[in-house]
Amino acid sequence: MNKTKLKKKFLITLEIFYQNYGNVWSVKDFSKNSNVQAVLRDYLLLLEEKGVVKLLDSDKFKIIDLPSNKDI
Repeated sequence: MNKTKLKKKFLITLEIFYQNYGNVWSVKDFSKNSNVQAVLRDYLLLLEEKGVVKLLDSDKFKIIDLPSNKDI
């Protein structure tokens, strides 16, 4: 899966998880593949700048707003 598709899928998953399961997650909850985890960690930095997530540590983050509410 290319990075663009991975990021779009991740945003959709964030929406679903936030609305149905809560807001604190680990990158490992989304993939066991270390390459995918690295892409997601980098993407989380952008999502933090946009106000979608707050990074709690290098692996955990808290969803603070729905991606659909932001210009991403």
